[in-house]
Formats: sequence, C-alpha cells, structure tokens
Amino acid sequence: MKKLAYLLLILVINSISVSAATYYVSYITGNDANNGTSLATPFKTITKAVSASVAGDIIYLRGETHIYSTRINISKSGTSTNRISLLAYPGDATRPILNFSSMAVNSSNRGIDMSGNYWYFKGFDIYKAGDNGMHLSGSNNIIEFCAFYENNDTGLQLDGGASNNQIINCDSYYNLDPPDEGDADGFAVKLDVGSGNSFRGCRSWQNADDGWDGLLTSATNPSTTYDSCWTFLNGYRKDMTPSLGNGNGFKTGGNNLVHNATLRNCLAVYNRKKGFDQNNNNGSMILYNNTGYKNNPNFGFGNNDPNPGYVMSFTNNVSFQGLSNNSIRSVATQTTNSWQSPFSVSTADFVSLDTSVLRSPRNADGSLPAINFMKLAQGSDLIDGGTNVGLAFNGSKPDLGYAESNYPFPVELLSFAATIKNNNVELSWKTATEFQNKGWDIERYIPGDIAWQKLGFVQGKGNSSSINNYSFTDARLVAASNIQYRLKQIDENGSFKYSNIVSVKFISTKTELLNYPNPVKNTTTAKFNLTSAANVSLMLFNSNGQMLQYIVNAHLAAGEYSYQLNTSALQTGEYFLKLMLDDMIINRSMLKL
Repeated sequence: MKKLAYLLLILVINSISVSAATYYVSYITGNDANNGTSLATPFKTITKAVSASVAGDIIYLRGETHIYSTRINISKSGTSTNRISLLAYPGDATRPILNFSSMAVNSSNRGIDMSGNYWYFKGFDIYKAGDNGMHLSGSNNIIEFCAFYENNDTGLQLDGGASNNQIINCDSYYNLDPPDEGDADGFAVKLDVGSGNSFRGCRSWQNADDGWDGLLTSATNPSTTYDSCWTFLNGYRKDMTPSLGNGNGFKTGGNNLVHNATLRNCLAVYNRKKGFDQNNNNGSMILYNNTGYKNNPNFGFGNNDPNPGYVMSFTNNVSFQGLSNNSIRSVATQTTNSWQSPFSVSTADFVSLDTSVLRSPRNADGSLPAINFMKLAQGSDLIDGGTNVGLAFNGSKPDLGYAESNYPFPVELLSFAATIKNNNVELSWKTATEFQNKGWDIERYIPGDIAWQKLGFVQGKGNSSSINNYSFTDARLVAASNIQYRLKQIDENGSFKYSNIVSVKFISTKTELLNYPNPVKNTTTAKFNLTSAANVSLMLFNSNGQMLQYIVNAHLAAGEYSYQLNTSALQTGEYFLKLMLDDMIINRSMLKL
C-alpha cells in the first residue's frame, strides 16, 4: 500500500506543469545576490543567470554595456522542445554589448565558450574578447542577430564536433589576431567541426584572415550551408591597410579533406584574395546563384578534383570585373553562369555598383538591408537567364546572381486573337498594364516560308495601368491551312518578348495561291487552282503598293494554273502577288534574295 501511494505521488509530481522562469541581467543596476526575476531585481552577470536557468527559461540582457574580464562558460543544455534563451531585452532602445576589452590576448580568453546544446541567442554584441568572440562546440543552437567585432581571433568559431547549429542574420567584422594576423576570420566552421551547420543572412567584413573559413584538420566529413550571406574586404584591417592574413571571402575547406559546402545567393566583394575559394577541399562544392565582384579572382576552384563520389557544380553564378581570371576544374559541372555563352556582362547589367551600402544597418528584425548593389537592371539578359535549381524565382526562369529581380512585366496581355473578316485577318489584343512599352511588331508565318515575316508595327502606350485595346489588319490574306501570327512586344530600351501564337485557317472554295521557291532568286512559279470559272487577274506589287507587272488578266475555266515569273531584274526586298477573281482578292508575299 505504501509502494502504491509512493507511485501515485511520483505520477502527481510528474504531471505538474512547471512554468518557465524569466531572468534579467543588468551590469549597471544588477547584483548576483538578487533573485534576478524582475527588472527591479536583476542579476549582474550572465554567469549567474546561466547557473540559475533550466530548460525553457529566458534570460534577458538589458540594453547597456556589460563589462567582463573573464570568459563566460555555458555548458548546460536545453531540450529540443524547451530551449534556454539569452536575448536582448525588447523594451530597451539600445543593444546589449558584452565588452571584454579588459581581457588579455590569449587563446583561452574567449568571450563566450559555448559547449551546451539547444540554446537560443539573439540581439547582442560581443566586443574585444581576448580570443574568439564566441567559441561554439555545442549542437542544435540558434544564434540570431548578434554581432562579433574587434575580437582577437575569429568572431564566431564552430569546432569540436559542433553540429546542426543555425547562425542567422549575424555580423562579424574587424576581428584581428596579433601578431601574425593569420587566424582571425569573421566566421569559422573548421578543424574538427560536425555536420549540419548553416549560415543565413550573415555578413562578414574586414577581418584579418577570411570572411568564412572551412579549413579542416580532422576527417569529420561535415556539410555546411551558406545561404544569402555577404562577405567583403576581408584581408584588410579596420583602417583598410592590408593585413598579414589570407583575405579570402568564402573558404570552403582545406587540407585535402572532405567538407561539403553549399553556397546559394551569396555575395563576395573586394576581398583581397579569392571571393569563393576551394582551398584544397575534396568534398562536394555546390554553388547556386552567387555573385563575385572585384575579388582576386572571383571564383577560385582550380586546386584539385573532389574525391570520387563528390561533385563540383556551378549554376546561375555571376562573375564581374575579377582582378584575375576565374579558375575552375574541368570536372566541374557549369550551367548558365555569366562567363558562359551567350552572356556578356557589363556595368549596364546592374542597377548599382556602389559598395558602400554593403554595411548599411540591418532592418529592425535583423534581416539584411534592402540595397540595389549588383541587382540586375531591367532589360539585362541575366534576368530569366538561369536554370531552375529548386530555389524560388520570379519570371519564366531564375535570374543569374545573388539577388532575384522582381520587375513588373512590361505588358500584361489579357487577350490576343485572330479572325477572318472580308478576306482579311483581323488581329486584336488587349492589355491590362504597360511598363515602358514602345509597341509591337506584328509577325506572320505561313507553312513553307523559311522565317517569320514582319507585317507592321503598332505603337504602345508607354506606361499605363488602364485597359487598352489594339488591332491590326492583315489585308494580304493567303490561302493556307495554318497561318500563324505573333506579337513581338518591344520595350523602350530595345528588349523584347514574344506573345503566344494564334492561327487561322483559310481555304478558299474557289482558289489558293502559292509561289515557289520562296524566297526567290531569278525565277518563281505562281500557282493557283479554280474550282469554278472566274475573271482572273494576277499582278505583282512592290512593298509600297506599286503594281509592277500584270501576269495574267483573263476569264479562265475551272482548273489548275501556273505561271513562271522572271524576277532577275527585281532588287532584294519584299513583294506581293495579288490574285483577283471576281469579288475575291488573295495576296501572297514573297521575298527576293
């Protein structure tokens, strides 16, 4: 009976829902002797708040400078359903800054040494640590909207088996390690790091060594993803003098080990060395929709082939004004990149090449600033020029480069139709909106012709948000089973798009007129058939409507007729055969070569 009561007591205790606790940390007003549970009684240090917290708890940092002279160690863990959170207090106007400037420069003097799992960090800065701003060996953590700067080694470094961590909308800059300056990267995923780590919306600039470093020392075979990240001016100190470090943008691996790297929608600009760097990586390197500008070179993947079973793939990337030529192994798969036919890149392809905007303030939610740098200008052939690799895109196909354009379609065509009326073809179309619309070339194709023929031009409305109706009459009707028409819509800058094709069928019960060959050189044969007797006139006209020759003018019985026409005296151009029988007129165009 006592055992049963004991078991019931355990069940009751386990069924009690324990609410998550909230703690506050203020360097100015706090005291570690406080209970830390209110704004009025905050802790003074993060270390004390961490020691008090359990899974599901939240620690708020007040928006002030928090001064530390010793490392903050975090080894405890949350769970997959109840993370422990260390967040900027949302009620403050300024960001919390963890200032470690009183620390000595030493490899053990990291700002935060994080070996715990299932934490969520957001909204604070780490400044002037004696080594890494943050060293992360734990797993399944989220670090969002944090900044790491002027630390004495890499701003944020992942190693020691760190896996499945998400780094979101973070900045890392001005990190420099004296005296050799060869290790301080913005972000590092290196040494014996684990797999599944990802960076999204992060920026890294003016770090002494690299923007991102994936150099391995152990065969852990990790996979790392870089999504919509920017790196620029690495290999330069804060004062813009060249550092002693490497100065690459994205270094995917090294030491001939396998580090699988996927980079998509990333941007590398003005790094002292390579923008995107293989660095003896033997793993898979997949680069989709990235942009390199003014690096040396933009893409450097010429060191060695990946190991068997791994791939090197480049799709929809843009390289412009690299300080040396790209180097890419011949085994690489390359598809619709700017350096491949039919593309030719110039400054006209971009809205702006102003690099100063790259370090613009982030949006309030931490996302990257909206800038025009190297976004594609309307009319660029890089727009809709790419290959679908599964990333979101606007238009008919993906754009090339790191930023997908979203221009309004030049013309929203509501309808396009062709009908036969009074032996003419009446074309009609309707638009809902027009943007920089110069107008339309009207084109026709008749089976047997070698190319589409331009019939005329209709002026557009330029810019319009109201419904507009257009029409065009083809008075040169030809007897054929499938006469096709299309509209060539032309923008004011000369770019163009074709409409869908419409077709009509016109088989006269009396006749059909053909000529062959078409185009012609010295002679052509005009042929028609009559299903009944008729008064027939067959004439040749030039493109100005001037009659040049009567070929036949007579009353003819039913039957087939053919007449050979000598065209050797005609100049190159477009001409028309006009067949008149009783009240019907049939035209047939032909080209003289």
